[in-house]
Amino acid sequence: MEYSTKITDAKKGFSLADNESFIDVSFNILDEEGNVVAERKLGFPVDTPEDEIRETVKKNGEMYQKDHETAAEAETRAEAEKVADETISNLVKE
Repeated sequence: MEYSTKITDAKKGFSLADNESFIDVSFNILDEEGNVVAERKLGFPVDTPEDEIRETVKKNGEMYQKDHETAAEAETRAEAEKVADETISNLVKE
């Protein structure tokens, strides 16, 4: 499945801990049908160029996709291991 991202909000924020302003960006990760599957927020220094923010948001969507692909692969391996365990158990019983 292919995922995409959509920036939903961007505003200036202020960090009390750092005593610094920052760009607060909210975005959604969407599935192929355009349904929201995750919501994320990132903070950027105020001098961050727009294209860098867009690229970082896009990379977050790509990481989300990769994580789901890895999880699906692990599930497939776990099923194969389960079948192997059953086969081994049956072989030993004979």
